[in-house]
Amino acid sequence: MSVLVGVPVKDAAIWLGRFLKELEKLSNVSRVVFYYGEGRDPTLAILREWAEEAPHLVEIYEDPPMSPLSSDQIAPVYRDFQEIMREGDETHFLTIDSDIVKFPKPLISRLKKQKKDIIAPYVWVEKSVPPMFFDTDIFRYRGFRFHPFSPPDPGESFEVDSVGTCFLASRDAFLSTEIFNPQPHRNFCDVARGNGFSVWADPRIKVYHLNKAPLGIYSIPLEMLEGKPRELWDRTPYIKKNNSMVNVDELPNDRIEAFVWGRVSDEDKDFIYFK
Repeated sequence: MSVLVGVPVKDAAIWLGRFLKELEKLSNVSRVVFYYGEGRDPTLAILREWAEEAPHLVEIYEDPPMSPLSSDQIAPVYRDFQEIMREGDETHFLTIDSDIVKFPKPLISRLKKQKKDIIAPYVWVEKSVPPMFFDTDIFRYRGFRFHPFSPPDPGESFEVDSVGTCFLASRDAFLSTEIFNPQPHRNFCDVARGNGFSVWADPRIKVYHLNKAPLGIYSIPLEMLEGKPRELWDRTPYIKKNNSMVNVDELPNDRIEAFVWGRVSDEDKDFIYFK
């Protein structure tokens, strides 16, 4: 088995180092292909430096078909991944977002062991209380999105409608499936199932998405605070334990970086995302 790893990335400098350290642990990787979106931070420089000593063969594409990269409008990037894979002989394609900052070393072998056409781990939000499932809007089960905090846990892999953020696909399943916008992950899975391929998730395999609440670019569902399920996810960054909002000036870059890398001060423990 050989795996082509495809990573769309932009403006990820603060947490990119954590992702790359995890990526170094993976085995059965033939190539890691980064699709770089035009950004405003040192992401590209970090990638180039890492590529020189990485344990994997690294390819960086710097001319994206769109900017900024958006998970809802990213189909052209995945079509390019398909063309890149056709030029090689990899048996599988793994896509993983650059803000997945913790995943098991045998991630690929554990996914591959299931012998499924398309299979994903469960994606949780790092440092979230209560534990929050990240891919609520992408993972679908029998036509319904998962409840924000209680996705099904049957104890083994099971079929779902769609997956995203991180999944492993066989060569045939990935290359035989048209990918288009909007919501390309969900559309990819819909088309793949129409082509006779199956889509699975395994709750026993867990990866963790960076909690971006303190960065102001991720929405915390208000049901975390109210204890009531809600369909709408409202933008509520910077929340303290007493449910009050934090002024953006209270979180300069050095404190954000300390949070991302797990260096939490006593002062910062007052925020809900440090519980």
